[in-house]
Amino acid sequence: MFVLFLNLNFDYMKKKCYLPVLMVLCVLISLSAKAQSSGPYAFVDGLFRYTTVSTKSVSAKQTKVSQNELSIGASMGLGYIVCPNNDGQGISVDVGFVIGTKNNNYKNISSMPDTKEKMLGAEVTLGYHKLVIPRLYYVPKLSIGFTNVEPSQYVEGYHQWYTGEKTNSIGAGLNLLSFEFKSKDTPFAVRFSMGGITYLHTTAKSASNPVHAFDFDLNSFSTAIIYYL
Repeated sequence: MFVLFLNLNFDYMKKKCYLPVLMVLCVLISLSAKAQSSGPYAFVDGLFRYTTVSTKSVSAKQTKVSQNELSIGASMGLGYIVCPNNDGQGISVDVGFVIGTKNNNYKNISSMPDTKEKMLGAEVTLGYHKLVIPRLYYVPKLSIGFTNVEPSQYVEGYHQWYTGEKTNSIGAGLNLLSFEFKSKDTPFAVRFSMGGITYLHTTAKSASNPVHAFDFDLNSFSTAIIYYL
C-alpha cells in the first residue's frame, strides 16, 4: 500500500475549517450528481491500515540492536467518482479523517527507550478507477494531508509513559498497488492496497529547522470497505 498516515489536530481544524467545508461540498456534489445520473458514483468508506518494520543492526561495540515498528490506523471518508463512464471508471475524490498510533520497540539497548506516537487528522485522496475485468478495478491513488503527532516514551526507571512535544506535518503519499472489487448485487466494494511511498515535512515548536522524511515501504497493507450511495 502506498499510503499516507496524515493527520490534523482539532485546534487547527477549528481555526481553518477547510476540511469540514470540503466534506459538505462533497456531499452536495454527490447528491446532485446522483440525481442526474444512473450512478451510483458517490461512496463512503472505512479504511484500516497496518504497517510493520523489523530491523537488526550491529553497532561499533558489536551490540545487536533490534527495532520493531508497528503502525495501525483507521479512517472514515466520503468520496465521489468525477466524470464517470457507464462502467464506473473515472477519477475519484475522497475526503477522510484519520486516527492512528505508531509504536517503536527496541531490544538489547538501554539508551533507546520504547516510544509511541498518537496521530489524528485528515487527508484528501485522488484515485483513478480503471476497469481490468468485470467488477475488478485498478485504483492508483495520490494522497495529501496534514499531520499532528503526540509522541511519548517509556521511562524504565519510573515505569511510566511521558508525553513529548507535539509535531505538525504536511505530506503526500503515492499508492500504485491498489485494486477494488465491486459486488454484483449489493452496493458494497472491497479495496486492497499494499506498499508505500510517502514524503513528510515535519515541524516542532522547539526546532528551528523542519525535518524531511521520504519513505519507500513494502511492508504495509490496507483494506477498505466501500459503500456506494
